[in-house]
Amino acid sequence: MSTFQFEEVVLPAAAYHSTFRLRIRCTATPGAFDDWFVDNVGLSGGCAFPCGDIDGSGGPVDLQDFATFSLCFGGLPSSSQGCACSDLNGDALINLEDFATFSLAFGGISANPAPDCP
Repeated sequence: MSTFQFEEVVLPAAAYHSTFRLRIRCTATPGAFDDWFVDNVGLSGGCAFPCGDIDGSGGPVDLQDFATFSLCFGGLPSSSQGCACSDLNGDALINLEDFATFSLAFGGISANPAPDCP
């Protein structure tokens, strides 16, 4: 009987880039044995910046942030770091709900990273 287990690894924000590679290697069994399987691997980006600070400038939410948000609107958070930061409610979509949260954050500075926005 096989035992399956779920593993999650949280990577730093710097690991989220277009040349990211995942290498999985079996070190538990010596020799050329294929006695394990990796299935359903998924990557999800997150945002290390405060809510609405989509460009990571550290300043208040401004037109620079809106410019990135508008490019990501209607898309998926996985397409770039800026788009990951545009998914302000964490539902894997960049839509009007995110825009509503963004508009509340505009001009201010939040201490919470997305998707833990107010």
